[in-house]
Amino acid sequence: DESERLPFKCDDCGRRFRHRNVFYKHQRTHLEDDERKRPYKCDICEKRFTGAANLAFHKNNHLAEEERLMKRVECDVCGKKFLPYHLSKHKLIHKDENDPEQLEIRKPFKCEKCPKRYSTENSLKVH
Repeated sequence: DESERLPFKCDDCGRRFRHRNVFYKHQRTHLEDDERKRPYKCDICEKRFTGAANLAFHKNNHLAEEERLMKRVECDVCGKKFLPYHLSKHKLIHKDENDPEQLEIRKPFKCEKCPKRYSTENSLKVH
């Protein structure tokens, strides 16, 4: 059986090799070919392209993803806005929000005209 005699198969061209070191040397030829055929390399993900325009289009996808990640999202409990990776941490403050003792500690300033509470005296005055 060929796969037993030549256990190392190149995924790029299908050639088979008996020895691992010869197989690895062969694989480098494909990398060199790729560098010649696709000289434009993305500095973010290292994907290669045939032309500068293709690379620029590809990099715009990275920027769009970055902007999406940087967009602020609103906390559904209090309405404050955070970057997505900060929102999950922020939501922890709402964990014990229904516990009256925790509420008094976190928001010691209570409005005398309504049930709202605030964490700072200034926030209460603004209210």
